[in-house]
Amino acid sequence: MKKNTLIIVVFILVLALVIGGWIFFFLSQKNVEPGATPVPETSSPIINNASPQASVSPQQFEKITENIVLSPAFASKTIVFFDRTDGYFKIAIPVLDIFKENKQSETVFENVFSVSWSPNKKLVLVGFYQNQIVKKYAVFEPQQNLTYILPDYVKEAVWSFDSAKLLISHSLPSRGEFYLALINFDGTKETKVLDLGLSDFKYFLTNQNQIIFYEKSSPQYPTERVFIYDLKTKKTSVINLSIRETFKSGFYGFDILPSPDGKILLISLTGDGSGRNLSNFVQNLETDKITELDLKTLVQKCAWSEDSEEIFCAYSKELAEASNLPFDYWMGKIRSHDSFVKLNLRTGEKKVYAENTEFDALSLSVSPEKDLLLFINQADQSLYRMRLK
Repeated sequence: MKKNTLIIVVFILVLALVIGGWIFFFLSQKNVEPGATPVPETSSPIINNASPQASVSPQQFEKITENIVLSPAFASKTIVFFDRTDGYFKIAIPVLDIFKENKQSETVFENVFSVSWSPNKKLVLVGFYQNQIVKKYAVFEPQQNLTYILPDYVKEAVWSFDSAKLLISHSLPSRGEFYLALINFDGTKETKVLDLGLSDFKYFLTNQNQIIFYEKSSPQYPTERVFIYDLKTKKTSVINLSIRETFKSGFYGFDILPSPDGKILLISLTGDGSGRNLSNFVQNLETDKITELDLKTLVQKCAWSEDSEEIFCAYSKELAEASNLPFDYWMGKIRSHDSFVKLNLRTGEKKVYAENTEFDALSLSVSPEKDLLLFINQADQSLYRMRLK
């Protein structure tokens, strides 16, 4: 074949390929909607419950640790928490806006079921199982690496606001002893405060030198009354909850979260024994004014700001529509896809930060500057922070 003839043949073949390609392209556009840009096919995304993706800016949330965590809290600029996976108490220090975690001490705690930081964050009350059966409590001082084992008759305990004492449930059935008492954080100098008998009570010690307590509700039995005991006058009175006219059969699923100054109660409860119609209120103990909040959540999914002016909550449609609350939630039968909100009780301002996320938040804690929110995500029990500014 002559050279000129070969060049002509090659040119015709290339031209045919180009024309064929353009014809295929224009025909394929008939299956694309006007104005749409065709995209390459990809495989379906893998949803990993251990690292949820929120329906908001990814910069808004950050996972601080992969391990299972209990009771995170802000201690000034740092974060303190118990790493349940490793058994250590840890501190997360901000370095160029990224939190780096370190051990607070080399002491390892096993079989831990509860952790409660003192208000000054220098001590921590640890609940653990001895021999995997018997419940025990101890106070741990991370900076000094000291552990104080509390007496066996301590069945529950809460911190005083000065971090010096504990209000304990003293339970010794063999002697018929069931009462509340104050003890030093190292377990010494117990002082009997109030007889409660055999009933199952939940209680709080406020910085107003008052004990707020009420009988825990169950699916069959509601909380009837909420009491307040004044440590100075040694008198007990009933808190006037004006919502009693609405909830005449009692307060089912009742729980409260007092403000840091002890003057306001955040309340969650349901309408009846079915555990439906979850409602939230704030009660001012000084004025008796009670206000219903425009959200549906449990008090355990909320946190107060240090100045007691604002409440930060995680709430969801799932909780609003659920039944048998709060019991089904604690049994893991309800998965909440939380929205996050701030309520200012002084100004009435409501600010929603994120809506319908993949997070199910518990153990919330707000930074002193109100710029960060800590929480544990129920899906993986890991620690996350959320930017508020």
